[in-house]
Amino acid sequence: MKDWEYNVTLVLSILCLGLSIWIISAGRANGKLQAQFQLQQVEIERGNVSRQVGSRILQDMVAMGATNQSIHMVLEKCGFIPPGSMPAVNVKPIDKPAQGNTVRKGPAVESKPKGKSSKNVSGK
Repeated sequence: MKDWEYNVTLVLSILCLGLSIWIISAGRANGKLQAQFQLQQVEIERGNVSRQVGSRILQDMVAMGATNQSIHMVLEKCGFIPPGSMPAVNVKPIDKPAQGNTVRKGPAVESKPKGKSSKNVSGK
């Protein structure tokens, strides 16, 4: 092997070694960037889920505000409902109660302990 052939081979081998080191370091840097990107995607997805859940909760609160004046006032105060407006609520009545459940109409009745009568005994 002549002297110039040796030098060309040496330069080419050093060049290949340098390029391989550069490719390895670029791959590692790319892996770090990809990990950061995935963390950002997870945060974005959490925000989207929170936004969806939050809007559903707000819709339920607006629906409750139609029957509950204090909730309606809080929603107006926070700017979720224009002042003086009542939201339109689609309430579906329950046709049939589930088996074993009864539908109670009228005011709630407190249960009394067994053994005592319901007669007025204040006069004795």
